[in-house]
Amino acid sequence: MKTIWNRLVRIRTAYALLLVLAAVIFNQGATLLLNDWYRRSQYPVPYYEGQLSFSAAKLTAYYRYMLDHNSLGIYFQTQCIDFVFILATFLLHGSIGLLVYKLVAHRPFLKKASLVALAAGLLAPCFDILENLVSFYFIARPEAIPAALALLYSSFSACKFGLFIVAYVLFGILLLWGVWMAICRRKRSAAL
Repeated sequence: MKTIWNRLVRIRTAYALLLVLAAVIFNQGATLLLNDWYRRSQYPVPYYEGQLSFSAAKLTAYYRYMLDHNSLGIYFQTQCIDFVFILATFLLHGSIGLLVYKLVAHRPFLKKASLVALAAGLLAPCFDILENLVSFYFIARPEAIPAALALLYSSFSACKFGLFIVAYVLFGILLLWGVWMAICRRKRSAAL
């Protein structure tokens, strides 16, 4: 793993930017696909509302609604397609993390902050996988979702969203800082 990272950090910043652009395109395509399938599944509330409900009764009602509308099979397919979105998100966060790292690596504190952002960004999709795995249990037994599994499911979701927030805030701050430092370096070298 360390060897892969050492190779990645040696690529030119322009190539890192191209990786980000490719990852953004892949992520947007996966998002559009996933949103279309969620709509088709007739999941009765926005996905985040269900994921963060912490309520077995609410989740059971949502799955009952899909059973009544014969869309639980489509929802199963949606959850499978969600793995494409998860991969796209992982690649997006990895490429942004690499770019940010390259922009701020010469400042020790910012370098550490970029690694924290990268770790948060890569862990968030892992919690999304765990959340999806629990949802497969719900799909298999939608009549009565156990309270403990509802709490586990929503806890995985809360961790995912919390890590998204940490990653996006740090990526945003560090990206702006890195671009600002690059502009200042160019101005200084042009003045010499």
